[in-house]
Amino acid sequence: MEYFFLVTGRDNTLWIELKRAGIRQVLARSEAAATYMADAYARVTGKPTFVYGGYGPGAANVAGAIAEAYWSSSPLIALPSTMVRANRHKREYQDLDQKQLFAAVTKWGAEVDVVGQVPRLLREATRQAMSGTPGPVYLGIPSDVFEEEVPNYQEPAPYATPMVLPLSRPAPADADVDAALDALVKADRPMILAGNGIHQSCAYEALRQVAERLAIPIVTSLAGKGSIAETHELAVGAVGRYSRDYANAALRGADVVLAIGTGLGGMATDGYKLIAPTADLIHVTVDSSSIGQNFPTRLGLAVDAQTFLCALLDACDRMEVSQPERSEYLGNLASAHEGWRDRRTALAGIDGTNGSPMHPAAVMSVVDEKIADDAIVVGDTGYAAAWAGALIDLRTAGRHFLRADGSLGWAFSGALGAQLAAPEKQVICVIGDGGWGYHVGELETALRLELPVVAVVLNNGTLAFEAHVQSLYYNELVNEVNDFCDVDYGQIARAFGAKGVRVHTVAELRDALDEGLQRTGPMVIDAMIDREAIPPVTRYDTVRTRDL
Repeated sequence: MEYFFLVTGRDNTLWIELKRAGIRQVLARSEAAATYMADAYARVTGKPTFVYGGYGPGAANVAGAIAEAYWSSSPLIALPSTMVRANRHKREYQDLDQKQLFAAVTKWGAEVDVVGQVPRLLREATRQAMSGTPGPVYLGIPSDVFEEEVPNYQEPAPYATPMVLPLSRPAPADADVDAALDALVKADRPMILAGNGIHQSCAYEALRQVAERLAIPIVTSLAGKGSIAETHELAVGAVGRYSRDYANAALRGADVVLAIGTGLGGMATDGYKLIAPTADLIHVTVDSSSIGQNFPTRLGLAVDAQTFLCALLDACDRMEVSQPERSEYLGNLASAHEGWRDRRTALAGIDGTNGSPMHPAAVMSVVDEKIADDAIVVGDTGYAAAWAGALIDLRTAGRHFLRADGSLGWAFSGALGAQLAAPEKQVICVIGDGGWGYHVGELETALRLELPVVAVVLNNGTLAFEAHVQSLYYNELVNEVNDFCDVDYGQIARAFGAKGVRVHTVAELRDALDEGLQRTGPMVIDAMIDREAIPPVTRYDTVRTRDL
């Protein structure tokens, strides 16, 4: 363990012992921020990561924030203290039933009764977080136990395999691989839908080889963005509720779908509408509970993504499979993709030079232009994730895009965790002004830890998702629940001691990004955007035609 994320409050013996062990303790300004930092760190590294909150309110704050790691299948270990054992069930100040509190947002949970259980339960918590479908776990340790020594403690034997995702690689049967290959070869309009499991399995190279060998285009869920370089000729783009319109259409039109590393939930499938009832679905995931849950499935395999794809390549060699002829199909997809690019370029031309606010597409175009090929983009939930996820083209396969699954404000704290996980890489946070207000205090954390994260705040002065739903579906705005004061977030950043600037034009944004990407410290770019701009989301498809 290299980092331990926390907000202090008690249990000082723990901090002393962690310091003596050489483990770097990352102090955040709130337990939620500490949890989000640990979550992103775990996603980028694929390693189990610990977060602490003091018993009672501190633990409750961790529990409230850990839902994000639960939705994102992140191997996060919540290690809060619990009430001193002698004071349990006595109405002591700040006592809570924490195990029950964490039960809905973790895949496993336990509490220590005596100090001798600590080594075993710590190892079990780590194993549970990493096994099967990864996810957060809870291990509560009474505050008085932190003051005790483990009797007759002996260093445990090291794990036989490194504690990193994937912990195991269940393999498919040859007959199932052959059946999948036969269906894909015979398909007229096959499509691969790649999800988060590609990242967790590090299956990038095998996925690319399968796609090229069988001439199969690839769409990704937003969580699977980066499964293939999005500049690859077979990369179609993101699908789901936050997506590219032509990519959704392409998936709906597929006759055989290989869905790999995805649970095929509502977000990735736009409310379960993107896989046609007539399509043959081959579903490959380590999460056996999701197979057949939402769609009729021709073949469901509870196996590791990389292992399956490598077996598929071996079967191609064994059966001497030639690349199918799909030039017309692929050509039509390429034409649709090119038309989308033209529309994106046109919107990016609304660049603020005429005095009107910038279109968010213009902001994303500059971010796309300026960042390095291996940069990590961290998008907040809602519109920020949609703009970044759909419009930015990742030029290298890998975990180069993270996004919140629902926790507004996650992205800036998450970006700090990602920067700790990958100190050599550029990390760019894309967040709205609504999300930015949640954790602005973490600017101090970024300064203290010298983390050169660049935050691009899409500032339209409102919670635009809510405002657009009200105006488009109800024809009535409720401004008091949507709108904010005009706040210069660049000026706020400067007050903290960070770099900060407000930009109104693309030219100003380019200059600001050039400065921020020099990586001399955190920077906030307050980008003034058009509040009427509607992102590439499917929410409004029944009342308007999508721009992108």
